[in-house]
Amino acid sequence: IMNRTKSRNISPAAVVQQPKQFSYRGKRNLSFSDKKSYELACAIANDAVNKRLKDNTNGATYFRSGGGSWGKSIKHTVTIGSHRFFKFMR
Repeated sequence: IMNRTKSRNISPAAVVQQPKQFSYRGKRNLSFSDKKSYELACAIANDAVNKRLKDNTNGATYFRSGGGSWGKSIKHTVTIGSHRFFKFMR
């Protein structure tokens, strides 16, 4: 999200609210049953917005949690857990 913020010159909120960017945005019920995980996610987001986190995606602006590819104009930068991160090559 922060790399997209920089590359598109928009706010983190604007990045998240763009159509079809994040699958959770299509869900009607966004209740959080795990309070500790929610609080951790909020703390991480706060650190990201306040530039206290290192970019461990090597500049990626996209990610996948499944298989597939995006062609030759996009480069895989790193895999973290089950998420593969990518960025466009210009």
